[in-house]
Amino acid sequence: MVKKGFIKPETKPKQKRKRMELRVPREGHIYRDSDGSVVVTVQGDKRHKIEQLRNLQCLTPDYEPRLQIWERRFFTRRLYLPGEYEAARAHLYPSPETLVLAANGYTDFVQAPGTPSQQEYVDWSQEMIEGLILTLRQKVPNMGISLVQGSILQGIDQAIIQAGLRLEVPMLGFSCPSWMFGFDDDEEAFPIFVGKDPQEYSRFFAHDPDVLLTFNGSDQCFREAVRMLERGKLVFPVDILDLISRGNGPASFNPDGGMTNASRVLNRLVRLEDRPFSTNCQNRQDRLKKWIDRVATSILTR
Repeated sequence: MVKKGFIKPETKPKQKRKRMELRVPREGHIYRDSDGSVVVTVQGDKRHKIEQLRNLQCLTPDYEPRLQIWERRFFTRRLYLPGEYEAARAHLYPSPETLVLAANGYTDFVQAPGTPSQQEYVDWSQEMIEGLILTLRQKVPNMGISLVQGSILQGIDQAIIQAGLRLEVPMLGFSCPSWMFGFDDDEEAFPIFVGKDPQEYSRFFAHDPDVLLTFNGSDQCFREAVRMLERGKLVFPVDILDLISRGNGPASFNPDGGMTNASRVLNRLVRLEDRPFSTNCQNRQDRLKKWIDRVATSILTR
């Protein structure tokens, strides 16, 4: 029975309720939870990391892999989040008279015929960084040295981290949410500042170093070098792949116009240094020693 004056609404077929979709910013998201842990969420396929990392879970297992959202919790690593850089940078200055040294370059690259392997790139970069630190310590025994690096054991970051650990040099790592699946949740490891995205990472990476060594690298390395120059700091472009290649090393740009060798571009456009590896030297070790001595002298006479 329908009441008088009541118009019965037209019935519509029931629609299926849409699934609530989780979303994260393109560069990922990071926050400190109420229990003190740091939580990182990113989008992408992280299935290959399940066996390597603790406290990692997929929040959307029914999504296709490239769209999945993954969460990782850090309980013990000393992490400084966006807005906490002043506290993070204190680790770089165990004493007032401290020289802050940074290095950037390739994290990964495709080995072309006649060019060195990635391991050779890492080994030679590490040898140059260690040689410079030891030379500076010898020339100025009371001077403190700290290192800035990109936190993951791969490419140039592996070289500078291994050099820092071997020579017991204080370090501050840098990262951003999308890159926080490349290191352990280790209480004893070096502290890390996490920028909100790669742009903030680069900006703070170039904030404190007095010296930057650029070992080849792409456009991001070039931009970090330019930021250092704007701050009046020393930049030494090291075309190390040219030194250890059997050919001429990687070109400045790829066929699509993307920068593939920041060191070569810096040497050509800015003329920061003479060609670092003189052909007058008899072998690679002589060239390496000559470069280390010249860079150490440039730093100390600045």
